[in-house]
Amino acid sequence: MIKRDFISVIATLLFLTPLFGSEAYLLPDDYAMLNYNLSQKIKRAHKVTIVTQSFQHPSLNRALLKHLSSHNDLLLITADQPSAAYFAKYKNTQVYLPPNTFDTTHFKLNFMIIDQSDVCFFSTAITQEKFKKESAYARCSNDEEEIAFALKTGQLLSQRFLPYFNP
Repeated sequence: MIKRDFISVIATLLFLTPLFGSEAYLLPDDYAMLNYNLSQKIKRAHKVTIVTQSFQHPSLNRALLKHLSSHNDLLLITADQPSAAYFAKYKNTQVYLPPNTFDTTHFKLNFMIIDQSDVCFFSTAITQEKFKKESAYARCSNDEEEIAFALKTGQLLSQRFLPYFNP
């Protein structure tokens, strides 16, 4: 009986933690959990904003394609030409690249905003290889101030970067 109650309490805490705080992931140890949580949030989202050095992550790509197939929006700001080219062809997608004068070796911002209700910050580019093999940190939160900071940063970058397809 005590074991069953303990399991119920732990399950409840695990369920409520994302609703009332932040989630921290130490990579590569927490890779599977981070990947699952992000994929689920992306699939249910109406708008996803990604700012990253590079976005090369097959399972998150699949989640984003499912997201886009439901006529939802994606804003991708990246320094990686292949990542930009991959997503630029889809409807409801805005892709921005740095101008030629921008030194991309110093572009170290990596975050994802999901529906303006969640934000995740990453210490490395959002690539499967880095998430699985490098020691890195990811932190997701539903804190309004952190979301506002990420939104403002994304807005400033989209003003300074160039659209993939110049109008």
